[in-house]
Amino acid sequence: MSQRDGRITVSAKLREKALVLFKQKYGARYVANQLKITTSTAKRLLIQFRTQGEAALLDTSRKKNRYYSYELKLTVVKALLDGTISRPDALRVYGVRSISQLTSWVGKYRQGGAEALKLQPRGRPKASDRPKKELSPMQVLENENLRLRAELDILKKVIALRAASRLETSKKQR
Repeated sequence: MSQRDGRITVSAKLREKALVLFKQKYGARYVANQLKITTSTAKRLLIQFRTQGEAALLDTSRKKNRYYSYELKLTVVKALLDGTISRPDALRVYGVRSISQLTSWVGKYRQGGAEALKLQPRGRPKASDRPKKELSPMQVLENENLRLRAELDILKKVIALRAASRLETSKKQR
């Protein structure tokens, strides 16, 4: 096991060993003890094995982040809430990778309805998207005055620093 981006990843060797034990009908606790991994990691691997088969455990080249369409999310959530399908079956039938993803979708649906399942823009809005405020001519002049004062202060400090360095060099030469 190794840790990457705050997540624990299970090596291919450990996945193969877990697969052999799962095929022999051992549970998550036994596998966790045998392979010296956490029980929660073993449970995650067991669920992955039961819902997606052997290939899910052996294939480590899969894309980590997968995009699910709004329609698929809505279909899965409605099926779960109607009780027509269980969570493990939903993973297998719809190809969703984790139960926590299903739990997240159901929570969002309950809080905000179907609209909450749509892809939301992330992060801070770009400055170009925000409308610019119209400034009065007086405000424009005040802003320019502030900028010029700051510029003047910087120039005064540069002049003072140069004078101080000249004074030091002249003292060293004496």
